[in-house]
Amino acid sequence: MTLLGTLDLNEVRSARLGSRSQAVVLVSMHQQHPELEVLWRDVSTLAPKERANRAVSWGLPEAQADGLPGESAPGLTLYDPQGCVRWSAQGYQGASVVDQQIRALLAEQSD
Repeated sequence: MTLLGTLDLNEVRSARLGSRSQAVVLVSMHQQHPELEVLWRDVSTLAPKERANRAVSWGLPEAQADGLPGESAPGLTLYDPQGCVRWSAQGYQGASVVDQQIRALLAEQSD
C-alpha cells in the first residue's frame, strides 16, 4: 500500500495553503503505519539542492516521486498493493481523515 503526497516545497509560509501541514501528516502516517510506503512529490520549481534541503527541514522521508510543475498541491492519493487508486483528495487533509482511509483499506486487505 502506498500513500503519495503532492506538495509545494516552495510554498510561502504565510500563504497557508497546506503543503507544510500535509508534510507533517505524511510523516505521521509513515510512523503510525510501518507497512505503508510513503512517497511525496514536489511540484515547485526549486532547484534539486534547494528541494533536498527543504525536504530535510520539513522532516520528509527520503523516498520521492517526480512531480509536475504547476500541478495542484497539496494533495494525497492512496494506492492499494496492486497499484489501484483507492482514495484521492485535493487540498489539505487532516491526520484523522487520512488514518481512517488507511485503516479502512488495511481492514479490507485482511479480509
